[in-house]
Amino acid sequence: MRKTFRSLIDSGEKFMGTFVQLPCKQVVELMGYCGFDYIIIDNEHATMSEDQTLELVQICDMVGMAAMIRVPDVNEAAIKKALDMGASGLVVPNINNVEDAKRVIRMAKFAPQGYRGACPFVRANQYSAGPAAEFYQKSNQEIAIMLLLESTEALEQMEDIISLDGVDVVGIGLVDISTKMGAYGQLDHPLLKDAVEKSIRLSKKYGKPCYTFAANYEQGKAWLDTDTDYLLYAADAVALKDLFMQMKKDFMRL
Repeated sequence: MRKTFRSLIDSGEKFMGTFVQLPCKQVVELMGYCGFDYIIIDNEHATMSEDQTLELVQICDMVGMAAMIRVPDVNEAAIKKALDMGASGLVVPNINNVEDAKRVIRMAKFAPQGYRGACPFVRANQYSAGPAAEFYQKSNQEIAIMLLLESTEALEQMEDIISLDGVDVVGIGLVDISTKMGAYGQLDHPLLKDAVEKSIRLSKKYGKPCYTFAANYEQGKAWLDTDTDYLLYAADAVALKDLFMQMKKDFMRL
């Protein structure tokens, strides 16, 4: 049964998911069986084809897990393809200012809210088995838009971006901003922690869900004990790496 990211937001319950960077159908299927609520298929950093991305979206629908796609950039073609193949939401990186955010909304929404290219024959409309008019209206209502603020300029405009109609979730690009600051790998840097806490406060102010990214279990548990609505935990490759390293340690103690 297909699950949407919008339904998770509207549930009022805390939920969690992870980035998927390995184009492995079986791993994604297993995540669904293990109770993950959503995944973000990474088309920014992962080496994943459109066909592989589509297969992972289909697996998510099969196991009842919401499929989000992180597109490479504020890119109209990439946004349109991700939505046409049936993703229930977008994650858009490299948001630097309010105008970037407005462009994403226009690209992702059909008229009159935006100018997304309309085609009734896409997978998102069951290859035309669904009624076109209902498809366009439902897409505008259901598609979730998550923006990643990844510059100090974006942090300065955070409230203006979060308050925009059409922006559902705003996150802080911890890795990118820390790298630009020269604080390589310091995801717990005080400036970044302040930015995350500010994003939580502003999201609550404007009645929008907020999330936090956690690179490890301790961070994740700490954030879920706050007002955070949902957790984005590392990535599939990281989880497998942690498991394999622990297995090696356990066996070498025998």
